[in-house]
Amino acid sequence: MKKDYHVSEQRNIPGKKSSFSGAVHPVAIVGLFVFFLSSIAYVYALNRGATQGYEERKVESDISQLKEENRKLKISEAQALSLSHIEDSAKSKEMDRPTDLKTVGGRGTVAFR
Repeated sequence: MKKDYHVSEQRNIPGKKSSFSGAVHPVAIVGLFVFFLSSIAYVYALNRGATQGYEERKVESDISQLKEENRKLKISEAQALSLSHIEDSAKSKEMDRPTDLKTVGGRGTVAFR
């Protein structure tokens, strides 16, 4: 039994629809392109979220360090402004309390000028 194979040539005939048999349909190409773009967008969003999370933790760490430093500075400020510290520094610099105090009383003509 012998088989005869016939090869036919398709020509673009006006009014006849072209078929896409054996070729990739344009809708499939568009679908693959949309899938590719959405995959890129997903990876970008995922990496951006991870980066923001890292930066957020770093900023929170910096904030906590600055709060601790602020607390220490407030304590040292309170110590520096305390009356006992001022008296101790006055004694270490050999300052004496004034014995003869003079107060200016009343409003004279000199005070208005």
